[in-house]
Amino acid sequence: EFFGNIPDFSSPFLEEIHLDNNAFTGSIPSIHDSTNLREVRLERNQLSGKIPAELADNFNLQRLWLDHNQLSGVVPHELGRLEELVSLKVHGNFLIGAVPSSVCKLRDGSLETLKATCVGNSDLTCNCCTNC
Repeated sequence: EFFGNIPDFSSPFLEEIHLDNNAFTGSIPSIHDSTNLREVRLERNQLSGKIPAELADNFNLQRLWLDHNQLSGVVPHELGRLEELVSLKVHGNFLIGAVPSSVCKLRDGSLETLKATCVGNSDLTCNCCTNC
């Protein structure tokens, strides 16, 4: 099990980040200039703070799993730009508001799994989420 803060990432060769099921703390790192990035799996840590809107700059992202952390704030509407996204998991956090319509519109395309209100997130609503 690893702990501490996760460093920032910047690499056009980076395809996957799998740092799930650890004890990482702090905020989600800056992940930029990673045009080949397909998966970010940071679930089941102790990450806090907001979901960075800049994650949407990684336009080839297919899986974004941030569930079971201590994230707060809203689901950024910018994530709706991730047209290749197949799976988004943000449940088990302290998010508020509503899953943005821009993210819900992805369900008409590639997005098969959207889990936001399965566990935790009692102040978050989602009218387009998949079953838990």
